[in-house]
Amino acid sequence: MHGPSRGRLAVVLTVAALVGVLGAASLVWRSTSAAFTATGANEANTWTAGHVTITNETTSLLFNVAGLKPGDTGERCIVVTYNGDLAASVKLYASASSGTLGQYIDFTIDMGSGGNYANCGAFSAESTAYPTDSNVTLQYFGTNRTSFATGVGSWTPAGAGQTKVYRFSYVVNPAMPDGAASTTAGVTFTWEARNS
Repeated sequence: MHGPSRGRLAVVLTVAALVGVLGAASLVWRSTSAAFTATGANEANTWTAGHVTITNETTSLLFNVAGLKPGDTGERCIVVTYNGDLAASVKLYASASSGTLGQYIDFTIDMGSGGNYANCGAFSAESTAYPTDSNVTLQYFGTNRTSFATGVGSWTPAGAGQTKVYRFSYVVNPAMPDGAASTTAGVTFTWEARNS
């Protein structure tokens, strides 16, 4: 093949090659455009356990009374604060007790508002936590109300910052015998909160 035919063939081949290259490029572009993506995120999800926290206004003793005699009385108040972030049930019980004088001390625990460790004068009772039956002595409380399961009170705080005032009152039995002279009684009061 000579002359113009050969020239036309070269042009046709060149055009065919160019069309082939453009077609391939088009396929690559289409293939690339199909890979475009978009995402949306809901980030940093976390889980945190709740907690229960209970405190009272003082670590000082509620009672440190000496020289008791038949008929003596006394009372003290204390503010208890719940600072948990879960609804809870709070019970009061004796975590330690000692001595034999408690059998001659009639003992009452009221729950309410007003008053504090310094003064019970503004206390307003809402309910009686102890006694719950005919057993009224400090000794009975100290030996039978010794855990959350047997504890007393029906306070159910729902969140942090709620308070309850507890008033502890005692009366020494007027019939306390001479044999009780110089005996002692000791009790540790414990509040426990459990989430409900």
